[in-house]
Amino acid sequence: MSDGQFARDAWTAAIELLRAEGRLSDSQTAFVRLAQPLAVLDDTFYVGVSSEFTRNLIASSAGDLLIEQLSAIFGRHLNLDISVDPALSEHPVQQQVPPHTPTWSPSGVSDRTGREFSEDTGRTLRPVPPASSYEPVYEPSYDTPVYEPASYEKPAFEDKPQPVRSVPAPTKSYQPPQFHSQPNQVEARLNPRYTFENFVTGESNRFAHATALAVAEIPGSTYNPLFLYSDSGMGKTHLLHAIGNSVQEMYVDKKVLYVSAEEFTNAFINALAEGQMHTFKDQFRNVDVLLIDDIQFLSGRDRSRTLEEFFHTFNALINANKQIVITSDVAPNLLVDFEDRMISRFNSGITAAIDLPNLETRIAILNRKAAAENMNVPLEVTEFIASRMTTNVREMEGALRRVRAFADLTKQEITLDLAESQLKDMISDPSSIQITAGLINAQVASYFNIPVADLKSPTRTRTLTTPRHIAMYLCREMTDLSLPKIAEVFDRRDHTTVLNALRKVERLMAEKQTMFNQVSDLTAQIKNAAKEQAQMNM
Repeated sequence: MSDGQFARDAWTAAIELLRAEGRLSDSQTAFVRLAQPLAVLDDTFYVGVSSEFTRNLIASSAGDLLIEQLSAIFGRHLNLDISVDPALSEHPVQQQVPPHTPTWSPSGVSDRTGREFSEDTGRTLRPVPPASSYEPVYEPSYDTPVYEPASYEKPAFEDKPQPVRSVPAPTKSYQPPQFHSQPNQVEARLNPRYTFENFVTGESNRFAHATALAVAEIPGSTYNPLFLYSDSGMGKTHLLHAIGNSVQEMYVDKKVLYVSAEEFTNAFINALAEGQMHTFKDQFRNVDVLLIDDIQFLSGRDRSRTLEEFFHTFNALINANKQIVITSDVAPNLLVDFEDRMISRFNSGITAAIDLPNLETRIAILNRKAAAENMNVPLEVTEFIASRMTTNVREMEGALRRVRAFADLTKQEITLDLAESQLKDMISDPSSIQITAGLINAQVASYFNIPVADLKSPTRTRTLTTPRHIAMYLCREMTDLSLPKIAEVFDRRDHTTVLNALRKVERLMAEKQTMFNQVSDLTAQIKNAAKEQAQMNM
């Protein structure tokens, strides 16, 4: 065994022993796993990390514990040397992590249910998921949330209950987007299916995942605000909901609120029109954790007052030590129409990027997606899709749904031949063409022989709703547009209209050959039209 492999094995063993003893929290574990064990020389254990921030955090929060455990493993006192090498983030060492509850777990530390037990207090702590569960799920692209009450067990470190904050009920005339007082996730507007346990981690998102875990464990403390950014469909919304769900599980009295930037804007406009700004301020400032999605949509010349109000909301929460988590499709410094004072506040906390996942992570995403939806998908099929679709996780998941829909429709098993035949129009030339909502609408209108303007009209006859729903579905599958942006393309105020359309098209694709053929034909036509445009522009 090489020295490097020996160091990696010892490092992994130390982490898992500390987790089994309940001495290393989930967020501490996530940060420690960012380190790459290098070697053991004399009485020093050497590890490397990619940033000064990570080194300082590991040293301050877990350094002594790691030294103690490593010394016990080696049978002599060791020092821990943590060096900074930015190149390590590009060439990480893949750790083989054993299950969280190993056969050598000390007696009294965990019971058969997998719950951790504190010998000091005699109290059962909340269940800790296996380490392996933190391995490669990005946000489902458009599934409608099914809200269910969250289960809760009071954490061992909570000495006394927090006071329940009340939010004044809005007046009848003022109706902000549905965040009225209801239990658990419904009140917070959280999707209970987005959790840390089913989020797929890889090198592209490991730091963002670690900081999100830390925020969920102690909201409003060190990492405030937390700013997550990535291209569309990389998992930032999943992490946003996971933070909220985790906070509600550990802190039953903390008030959490998830809202998109578009919904914040609509609520502000409605409050101004109805003269109910006091209700609006109570709604957004009397929370313990505010999760705001797609902050870039607050930009625009006509939204200066909305930005001003968000600035004051932001300051009020930060000054009260309340947690704010923000997502965006660009880094803070690249936000358009945001004042320097706002950008500097975003940068005052922690900023974490989520990059494109590598092949291994993409395969894991598809495997997890298949397992979650009870699909029997051969490994060669997930490898085929993951290797051909490299730039958009949402499109990759859409390809898997396409294959599944055709297999269900024709009563066939999912095979590589089936996947290749059904996806040839989606993967023939993945990166050389540009597909826009305008192109999609033009092709859909031509296909159904209707004017393009009718796709945006409020008319709900069947001859128009079917083309409109298919166009919305294709905009989601073939572009990086978010749901609010797609709603805007079709002159809809509420993106739930888009959600309903997407869900309906996907269901009908698996039930009706006609719908499946229409979507398949249009996908091919749109790609061909985009290629022709690209050739004309050359």
